[in-house]
Amino acid sequence: MYYWNRCLQSLNEASELKISDPLKQRTDMLIQYCNLRMQAYAYYSRLIAGSTPAGEDSLTYYNSQIFHLMDQLKKGQ
Repeated sequence: MYYWNRCLQSLNEASELKISDPLKQRTDMLIQYCNLRMQAYAYYSRLIAGSTPAGEDSLTYYNSQIFHLMDQLKKGQ
């Protein structure tokens, strides 16, 4: 989580810069990606610790959101 937070901090700093709209949109998408990864890892951690009931819905949700965002990022290349 430390490195995801560092990436998120760098991306948030980058989004404050005066950058083109396409680059701003891509930065925003990368911020979303980092947030989703962090939420997914937090969910996995709770699941392993037994503090969250097992549920396919949450795992499916995070994975589908992450893969959808990755597809959007790839299309923007």
